[in-house]
Amino acid sequence: MRERWISVRSPDASLDEALEWSKVRLDAAPPVPGPGSVGAPAQGGPAGPAAPSTGRGASADPRLAIEVAVRAALGALAAGDFDTARETVRRLGALPESFGAIPGGPTATSLYLLLLSRFLAWTGELHTVRAMWGRVRSMCADLLEADPAGEAADADPLRAAALRELALAAESIGDTELAAQLEVRGGVPSDAPHGVVDAMELVFPELARFGAGRSAPAQAVGPLPPAAPPSPTLPEAFETAEAAAAAIVGVVHGLLGVEPDATRHRIVLRPRLPSAWDRLEVRALRLGDAEIAVRYHREDDRHIFRLDQELGGVPVRLIFEPVLPAARLVAASVDGEPAELDPRPVAGGLAVPIQIVLDHERTVELRAESGRPRFQLPVR
Repeated sequence: MRERWISVRSPDASLDEALEWSKVRLDAAPPVPGPGSVGAPAQGGPAGPAAPSTGRGASADPRLAIEVAVRAALGALAAGDFDTARETVRRLGALPESFGAIPGGPTATSLYLLLLSRFLAWTGELHTVRAMWGRVRSMCADLLEADPAGEAADADPLRAAALRELALAAESIGDTELAAQLEVRGGVPSDAPHGVVDAMELVFPELARFGAGRSAPAQAVGPLPPAAPPSPTLPEAFETAEAAAAAIVGVVHGLLGVEPDATRHRIVLRPRLPSAWDRLEVRALRLGDAEIAVRYHREDDRHIFRLDQELGGVPVRLIFEPVLPAARLVAASVDGEPAELDPRPVAGGLAVPIQIVLDHERTVELRAESGRPRFQLPVR
C-alpha cells in the first residue's frame, strides 16, 4: 500500500480499524475500464467498454463499471491517493468517442465530470485537466443538449451538481465562457434545503448518516468492508472497492467536513465530532503538495485544536469551522491570543468559524458552555 494515505486515530477503535482496512481494499482494487476494454457492439447497440463483474449481477452493464470506478477514485482522492485517481481520470477520459455521454446516459457522464472537478480541487493539477479539456467540453455539450430547457436541477440533481462543480474547474482553467454557461445551467433544485445540494451526498448516500445527534461514526460510515485482507480476484472486488471508498469518504467529508480547493491553496474543515470524543488525530490530509495534520483534545469545557501544515511549499489558507456540542461560546483564542469569533447555532451544535493561514502550527482553543445552542453575539 502507498505510504502517504490519510490516517485517523480516534476513541472509536472500530472506526479506525475500518478505515485502515478500507485503504487496503481500495489499494487492491482492479484496474478501471480503459480504451483496451472496449468491446464489440451488442446487436443493435453501440460499442462500449466491456465491464468486469461487479458482484451486483450487472457485469454486462458497462455504465455500472464506470460508476463504480468513479466512486472508487473519489475515495482515493479523499484518502490521498492522487496517483490512482489520476489514472482513472485519464483512462475513462480516453475511452472512444462512442463513449460520448458514457454508455447508459448522462448519469455516468455526470459522475465522470464530477470526478474530474474533484480531482482538480484535491490536486491542483491544472496541466492534467487542461490536457483533457477538449473532451470535457464535448461531454458538457452532450449534457447541455440533453437538457435544452435548463431543467437539470429538478430533473437530474446529480447532473446539475456536476455542472456547478465543473464551473469552478473551468474558472480555474481559464475557460471563463464555459464557466459562465455552467453557472447558469447548474442551478439548484427548487425544493433543495437552503438552495444547496451536496454533490458528494448524491454520489455517496452514506454521508446523510452524518447528521445531528450522531454518536457512532463507525455505524454512520457503514456498510464497512470486513476486517480481512482483500482479494482483487474475487467477483465482488469492484463492489468491495466501492464500499471501501464510501467508508473513507464518510470519514473525510462526513466526519471531518473537508472541502478542498487546491488551485487556490485553500481548504475547508468543518469537523463534527461526537460529544463523547475527547481526542482525535488526523495525519497526511493531502491538498496538492501539502499535507495537513489536525490534533484535537478536550479538557472539561476547553476544546483545543492544533493545526499544522507538515508538507508543502505554499502555506494553505484554512477555513476552519468546527461544530461543538455546546450551547454557547464563552471564550476563544488563536495561538494564545484572544480572538473575536462569530459562532452560530446549527443542527446538533454550535459552529465556530475562523480563517487562518497554516504558515506555522496554529493552536485554536475554544471554551464552550454545554446545553442547547441558541443565538449568540460575537465573542470578544
